[in-house]
Amino acid sequence: MTRIQLIALWGLLAMALTANTGCMTTAYGAAMDKRSVETQLEDKTIATSIKTQLMEDVGLKKGGLDFSVYCYNGNVFLVGEVAGPEDREHVLASTRRVGGFRSIHTYMLLKSQGSSGSIGSGTVIATKLRAKFIGDTSLISSRIDTEVVRGHVVLLGVVAGEDEIANAVEHAKAVEGVRRVKSFLFTLKNPPPLEDSGGIQDNADPPAEGTTEPGVQPGAEPGTEPTSGPGVTEEPITPTSNPSGAQPPTQ
Repeated sequence: MTRIQLIALWGLLAMALTANTGCMTTAYGAAMDKRSVETQLEDKTIATSIKTQLMEDVGLKKGGLDFSVYCYNGNVFLVGEVAGPEDREHVLASTRRVGGFRSIHTYMLLKSQGSSGSIGSGTVIATKLRAKFIGDTSLISSRIDTEVVRGHVVLLGVVAGEDEIANAVEHAKAVEGVRRVKSFLFTLKNPPPLEDSGGIQDNADPPAEGTTEPGVQPGAEPGTEPTSGPGVTEEPITPTSNPSGAQPPTQ
């Protein structure tokens, strides 16, 4: 790629990332990202295509779904709430129709489960956690995306090393009001598995100390998913040799 092409790509990325916010903060984040400019653009295109597909899916509109779509290095992450297991399967089927990605990973809660935390409380948790990330010089906060779903904190992004993953998880666990922490953070050397994974998460309170909740490996702290690598341990989606058009992204 020539210097002129690279400058043009940076310009396009900056405009795409700042179109909704009207500021250059996200442009700084793009510059600090561990992914190449081309990969960031490809990931943004995949995430946008999936969001469009889900919005146009009449069946999903009726389900009243509420979740966010992320993509890093061709790996798709869906985080939020669904009305029931059948809606989750509908989401996955609709997402697979887009194609062009490596894998799908989900963290979803049932809307009818337990006592739901308010949107305000989730905003407070997210704000406090972001302040902790910014204040930690060992982290580059712009590399870490955060979703808070009824007290469940989900961390997503590509970071430089395992120590960053561990530090981010510790910060999340220390915020008042956090019920569980799920890390989808990964490094370029330790990417998420290619097989699809995920499941409907239990919204009950974390078990008492010394017990093991479903999906948490022995030795992990109650209420916290394993923090090594992407930490994908939910109920697996039955993989296929070629899941409905999902293809590794072009290098």
